Amino acid sequence: MNQTPLITPFTIIRDDRERVGGYRFEGIRGKSNQNYRPLDVQLRTERLMTGDYTLSGFEDLVTVERKSLADLYGTLADGDRRDRFRAEHERMAGMALAVVVIEASWREITFRPPAGTQLDPKTVYGTFIARLVEFGIPWFAMDDRRLAELTTFRILERFWQVRVGRAGGRAY
Repeated sequence: MNQTPLITPFTIIRDDRERVGGYRFEGIRGKSNQNYRPLDVQLRTERLMTGDYTLSGFEDLVTVERKSLADLYGTLADGDRRDRFRAEHERMAGMALAVVVIEASWREITFRPPAGTQLDPKTVYGTFIARLVEFGIPWFAMDDRRLAELTTFRILERFWQVRVGRAGGRAY
């Protein structure tokens, strides 16, 4: 089996405010039609106006906002951060595809909030429903950080395939 890495034909941009916890997209493999070869994901860091991850050339069309459990609760508990998060959803609503990926399951979000939080989990869940209805922005609650990272990659990969790859006859 060929284990030569496939270089992604797209570049993911990570917001430069993503701290140490930013995704690096390492250890990801191609799909069956790529013989599950390792992927060499092209990644660049720069300041993004909206979200934490996007594709080069598509910054105004696609974004993924990453939230850890603690960050989600912290954002919604603080008035200023909550207002900025709402404003971000307003900007995201104008994009072709925008999602929030959370590094925790709904069970964890609603039944095991971070230690020390005063925020009621019902508020978090209610905000999710409100943002979905108001702006059409879905929140993907993933079981763990790795699944959230893989989901972020696959969302961006599929967006590129639909917008460029298949239309331009380009496959990698």
